[in-house]
Parts: sequence; C-alpha cells; structure tokens
Amino acid sequence: MALTLREDYLLSAAIDFGTTYCGVMFSLRKDFEEGNRLRIWGNQQDNKGDMNSLQEPTTVLLDPERKFLSFGVEAEDKYKNFALKSAHREHYYFRHFKMTLHRQIELTLYTELEDINGKKHRAIAIFTMAIRFLKERLLQNIKRREFSYIGEHEIRWVLTVPAMWSEKAKQYMREAAKEAGIPYNQLAIALEPEVAAVYCKELSIQRKEAQMLATFDPKSRYMVLDLGGGTGDVTLQEVQDDGTLQEFWCAEGGDWGGVGIDKEFYDLLEKLLGKDVFEKFKYEHTYEWISMQEEFEQNKKKIKSSGTDQNELIVTLPIQLLKLHNTMIESSLGDVMKTTQFKDQIELVQENKLILKDSIVSHFFEKTLKTITDHVQSIFNNTETTGVDTVVLVGGFADSDVVQHRIKKDFHTKKVIIPSEAGKAVLKGAVIFGHNPQAISARISPCTYGLHTQKPYSSVYPSDRKSIVDGKAVVRNVFDKHIEIGEIVYISKPKKRQTFYVIDNTKAEVFWNVYRSTKKDPLLCDDPSCVQIGVLRVHVDPDKSEKRRELGVCLICRGTELEAEAVDKNTGKLYHATFDFLQRSGEIYH
Repeated sequence: MALTLREDYLLSAAIDFGTTYCGVMFSLRKDFEEGNRLRIWGNQQDNKGDMNSLQEPTTVLLDPERKFLSFGVEAEDKYKNFALKSAHREHYYFRHFKMTLHRQIELTLYTELEDINGKKHRAIAIFTMAIRFLKERLLQNIKRREFSYIGEHEIRWVLTVPAMWSEKAKQYMREAAKEAGIPYNQLAIALEPEVAAVYCKELSIQRKEAQMLATFDPKSRYMVLDLGGGTGDVTLQEVQDDGTLQEFWCAEGGDWGGVGIDKEFYDLLEKLLGKDVFEKFKYEHTYEWISMQEEFEQNKKKIKSSGTDQNELIVTLPIQLLKLHNTMIESSLGDVMKTTQFKDQIELVQENKLILKDSIVSHFFEKTLKTITDHVQSIFNNTETTGVDTVVLVGGFADSDVVQHRIKKDFHTKKVIIPSEAGKAVLKGAVIFGHNPQAISARISPCTYGLHTQKPYSSVYPSDRKSIVDGKAVVRNVFDKHIEIGEIVYISKPKKRQTFYVIDNTKAEVFWNVYRSTKKDPLLCDDPSCVQIGVLRVHVDPDKSEKRRELGVCLICRGTELEAEAVDKNTGKLYHATFDFLQRSGEIYH
C-alpha cells in the first residue's frame, strides 16, 4: 500500500466526514499556485454570492436487501415517509456512526454497526457508501462548474479524521475510500485540528487580520481547540521560520462534541416521561421521533448564552408521546411534573409544549463544556505550555454562542480567536492541505512504537526469558523500539534503519508484529504497557542462497500515517513495507 501521492493532479477535493454532518469542497491547483488560496468551491451559491459546502447529515439508508438508497437529508426524509406508512422496519437506517471507529477497540474489516432498530450490517460497507455518495456529488458539482476537462485521476482527495484516532481507524477510512473509488495514491488523510490551523493561517495572510497575523508569526505558539459534532481535539503548534507548523504538544481528544447536548436533552425527557415510555415512543412512532430530533438539532443552534428569559427553549412534544405517557403512567404529564425536581425549571403550556428555562438549558451544555475546559486547563497548567496565550477555536460546535462565551470566560487571560465560518475551518483547511501537505512539518508521537523480534540474551532481560537456539542464548518477544513517546517526528524524514535477520530466505514475505507502548523503553512485547496494533509486511525477492539476509528497516511519516521502508543490505535493493493495522497478527520470519 504505497501512500505517496501522485503529483500530476489539477484539483484538491476535501471530504470532512463528521459525526453529525459531512461537507465537501474543492479548489483548483492553478488558483492555489497563483495565490488565490481561498478560492474554494462548494456545492451551491447563496444569495450573498458565497460558495457553501455540501452540508448533509451523516445518515445512510439501505433497502431491505441492504442496497444503498440515499444519504443525508434525503435519507432522513425517505425513512420518515416509510415510517408514516409502517414500511420502515425492514430498511436499514444508520445515523451518527462515525464514532464507532474510535470506540471499537477490536476494529476489523468485519466490525458491524447497528441501525436504529438494532439490525446489523458491516461497518466498512456503510462508510464506503457514504464516501462514495459524497465523492459522486462533488464530481457532479465539478462538472456543473465547467471543469469537466479534469479527469478523476487528476483529483487529489483529502479525508479528515480526528487527531486522536488510532492508526487502525485511519487505515479503516483509507480502505473505505478505496472501496468507494479513491485510489491510495490520490488520497491524503488529514487531521482535523491541524488543517483548521492551516486554514486560519492562510486566512490571516489573505485578509491581513492583525490579531490572527500575530498568532501565526514565526516562533509563535498557540492552541487549536477543534470542537465538532461528536469529538473534540486539542493540539498545540509552533510556527517555524519557513512558515510550516510544528506540533509541540501531542494531540489529545475525546467525546466532547455537540451530541453530548442531545444526550442531556433526551435524558431529561426520559426522566420526565419514563424510560419505558420514551423507548416505546421511539420504536412505535419513528416518524415523530426523527422529526423531534431534527427540531432539537435546529433549536440547539439558536441557544444563546444570555442568561435571561430570552434563552428559554420551547419544545413541542408529539401528541403520540403524550398519549403513551398517559396510558402507561396513568397520570398526566402536568401532574407528574408537579412532583419532579424540575418543577421550577420547566413549564408545561398548551398541553404539549415545554418551556425549558435558562437554568436547565444551560445544564444541557455544562457536562460537555466542563470536560472541555478542565482538559484545556490541565494542559495550560503544564510548564511546557508556558507562553501559549492564544486559543484558536474552530469546528461546528464552536459556532455555538454558548460554547464561545464559555471558552472566552474560562480563559479570559488568553486571546480566543474564532475565525469567520469556524464550522468550515476544517473543511477549507483540508482543501488547502491537499495542495500543500508539507504545511505540517512535525508531530509529537503519542506513544512508543516498536516491532516484535528476537535478540541475544543479556543481563538487561529477566533470566527466565532466556532460551537456547542453535546453541546461542536468545530472548524472544523483544520490543525493538523505533519511535519513542513524546519524540518529535519530522514529516518525510526517515528514522535510522535497524537491522533484522531473515531466517528463511525462500519466503516472499517477511512479517513483524507491531506494538505500541505508553512507556519510553519497554523491554518485551508482553509488558503490561504494550498493545499489539498490527503487522508490518515486506515483500522481498526470494533468495535460494545460504547467505543470511539482512534487512535494514526504518519507519517514516510522509503524511499523517505510519509508513516503513526496508533495504536488503546484501543487494542494496529498496522495498516498500506496508502496515496492516486491521489484522491482529502475522507469521514471524526473523
């Protein structure tokens, strides 16, 4: 799997694959090289003449035979219509499924997703369908804009992922993109907070905004806080003399996105109406349930941080939900509310409308925002971040007035910069990154990476691990370190080659198991800190000679993913090694 990008491209196209929404945009290489770096095209033109990205809910609908039907708004509308006719049960409806790749520890190509009704389908197929839809929609848009002279092989694609994602999750997205028709050598995987910073830096140069310009002066250091629908990422970067961005604090993140507010709201409804009532409503009245979700999603965006009665939220409860409650609880909602802890915070009017007062609306945001601000503060408390006085706030969730107010309030001693269209910073930055992947020059390794091997026994190893092989004392299962936790990894700069000896020269493939560790120097791969994350394979020319083959292996990061190279020290021939993070183990020949 060669990850080196083709250089003969004419257009950079980005897919921002979000938990709640997806977006696509593109720009021409000619425009970028002529200095028009913010001439980025979207899906449609609004009445102000601005180009908007395709913003579609991350929702996939399949027919009963598991064939793709629709994506986004169309998928939601179709499923609702099926639900009206009670014809939806056999269909497959997947929503907010991206976080499976973060939460699933044993992620494989056979991992399954559950739809809204618990029916299962292979996750890789769902991701592939979504990416293919977005790809085809963008290709149609390119043709509509009279760029039909550009062939598909002349497009460089960029797919965004959270910075906290594992190598396994990133490879999973690459495999899904390949199945969707995007070749390996036309795809770059981009980290969301990094490309957001790339956009903000370009925006400061093009529009000459004084505060932002100062943020991206050489030697300047800043934090990027990227808050999306499902996740939040934090990374800290320093601007280098050549204008590139170098990470100096390892990217971190968690489930800190806007969906946390949804959960708090629906948890409240469960407490008011009863969990059994709410679950029965979602199952029996799917049309009303999806409509309710859509309404809250829109209302959530309008919530302000004013702290006044103007911040009250009015929620219309479906009649079907109230009827279920009255039947199953045998009491009206109004009577129940008089006895709840929320009686002073919620008012029921016109039988089916809840007026949620500011105190409880603010509570929806509190858990998620406290998690974010506590984590950010813990980073600022570290001496390594001394002097960082700027927070660049981006992402779809960062468009929320409540979020902006809280970040500014809790970090009032810092400059909080919120670029115009903060929600599109990742997508537009990904388009720019496609033209200039070298914009990021170095990252901090989140862990120690090493390969499983065998070494001569010495006193540094426990005596009970000594084995005798061909009359020599050896230790098996040794952790051969290649990259250390906290180490600066420079992009496209190879590490020192480490020598391995191949036992069987007749084999066409050599395998190593790949491990990561939270320690700097683990001795053995079965150390409690070590986890096997995949397999490294090298395809070699079989050799029938009896001369022992030596391979010099080094790890390299040309982009956001680990790569490796191997050199046959006997012949000097260079072999491209490939990581397989979706397979747990391989046969070992070294």
